[in-house]
Amino acid sequence: MAPRTVRYRILRCGGSNKSSPFSSIEVTALETGEPFMSDAQVGLVMATPLIIIFAIMLYRMGVLRPTGTITAVTMSVVIAAVLFFTQ
Repeated sequence: MAPRTVRYRILRCGGSNKSSPFSSIEVTALETGEPFMSDAQVGLVMATPLIIIFAIMLYRMGVLRPTGTITAVTMSVVIAAVLFFTQ
C-alpha cells in the first residue's frame, strides 16, 4: 500500500479570535496504513506486567523464593522482548 498524506486539524485553547476560545492548527502526516502495533504486541505489553505483578505478589505472600521470583520476572521480560521484536 502506498503511503498517503493526511491532514489533521488540532484544536487548542487560547485562540487569537475573540469570538472563539479555540484556535486550530493543521498538521500534515504521512500515513502508511499499517497499525502502530499488532494485536500480539499489544497482548504482550498487557500480559507481561501482569505476570511480573503476580510473581511479586506470590513472593510477598511467601509462596515463591527470591530466586524463583527473579527467575520468573527475568524470563517473562526476556520472552516478551523476543516475541515483541520478532512479530
